[in-house]
Amino acid sequence: MTVPAGQPQQVGQCRDAPWTQPAWTPDGKSIIFPDRPGIVAPFQLYRLALDDGRVTPLTRALARTWGHDRPTVSPDGRRVAFVDTPAWSVQDVQVLDLLDGTVRRVTNEGGEIGGLAWLRDGSLVFSSARQGDRGLWTLAPGAEVPRRLLAGVQDLRRLSSARHADRLAVESWTFHANLSEITLDPGGSPVADTSGKRLTFATAADHDPDLAPDGSLAFISTRSGTPEIWVKPTAGEPRKLTELGGTSISSVRWSPDGTRLAFAAARAGNYDVFTVGADGSGLKRWTEEMEEDLSPVWAADGQSLYFTSRRTGFWRLWSLDLSSGEALPLTGDGPMTVRASPDGQAIYYAKEGESGIWRRSLDGSEDEVLVIPDFAYQDWPNWTIADGMLWYVLRGRPGGAVLVRAGLDGQGAQAVATLSRFYAMSGLAVRPDGRSVILSSMVIDEADIHLVDLARHD
Repeated sequence: MTVPAGQPQQVGQCRDAPWTQPAWTPDGKSIIFPDRPGIVAPFQLYRLALDDGRVTPLTRALARTWGHDRPTVSPDGRRVAFVDTPAWSVQDVQVLDLLDGTVRRVTNEGGEIGGLAWLRDGSLVFSSARQGDRGLWTLAPGAEVPRRLLAGVQDLRRLSSARHADRLAVESWTFHANLSEITLDPGGSPVADTSGKRLTFATAADHDPDLAPDGSLAFISTRSGTPEIWVKPTAGEPRKLTELGGTSISSVRWSPDGTRLAFAAARAGNYDVFTVGADGSGLKRWTEEMEEDLSPVWAADGQSLYFTSRRTGFWRLWSLDLSSGEALPLTGDGPMTVRASPDGQAIYYAKEGESGIWRRSLDGSEDEVLVIPDFAYQDWPNWTIADGMLWYVLRGRPGGAVLVRAGLDGQGAQAVATLSRFYAMSGLAVRPDGRSVILSSMVIDEADIHLVDLARHD
């Protein structure tokens, strides 16, 4: 549309991407945007010519990755910088030369890139938590080592650079989410999350709770500056269990005897499966594949783990023997996040790009069965099995998200809580008796835009 009051005109359409982030070329004749050719394919970059609508592929992302997004075109129109995401929360900046088609990686982050922009002199500036805080870094033409431009006193994210001045517009986020426990109505009537009891009090993001047999609560928190695993005993203050140093962590799960925790984390550029003792000792990395390994859960005997991996090209369920370290595939394509049935005879899982929760037996006596059809795959952390029931979150409902419980066969689904402050990456923990649920509720979720005059930061 023309600024400020023109009428919008559709000029193109994505094939499959649920979202995209377009970038103009300096001559105004083309738009470069991320898209994907299929629902489980990685994102890659395309160029849309505005005169005839022709779409041309620019990059080819590796299979078994999340692909390429957030393109930004250099001032001379020759290069496109973009974010490459080989695994969940593992990102680097790459640069495509539009003249010769070459692509080269220019950072070695192994963590999240919050924003990316070109400066007038051909330098790149990006936001990164490479030293614990999400500050701004710049990479001069020909340089190999980024230089800190601005400390991350605030959580700095997306960037936009001025065309004719040395200035940046920067998003600054303030986000706090703490754990709350909601006591449910014995009669089954839905309760509001505003009635919940707050369990943690930190100016940070606390999420992904899991309960030990003795009632101790493990969770992920950024309260020390970077994501780490913390444990809150039944009486006492939370204590930090790990020192992983800035990596992304997900799916913290207690062992059946409460002596260890399993989790997935990005370290050295890979997302792999780890275990650690309940006292923080004995950290062990069990997988070292280039492709992602996610969603570990314990087998009932505590001697093996189930996890999901796309090392074969698509997400599959694997079994890891903790005595030998051997990992074997259990299913064909599909499972991305997994939970085990209480009797250890079946597994439940959600898939990437497809709504639903499925069940299948571990001994092969039962084929795949869809038990919860309306569970959105974007909520892959937000479901669990407890008290002989399936518990899951449905978002996009009037008034916010809804917590639902159903039988293990998917029958008798019942909304038990309304979640007006629900954090999308919350995760769920349910008391063994099913009387209360622990989840992450947003305390502050605000963003502002700041102007950065780069001449003052040289």
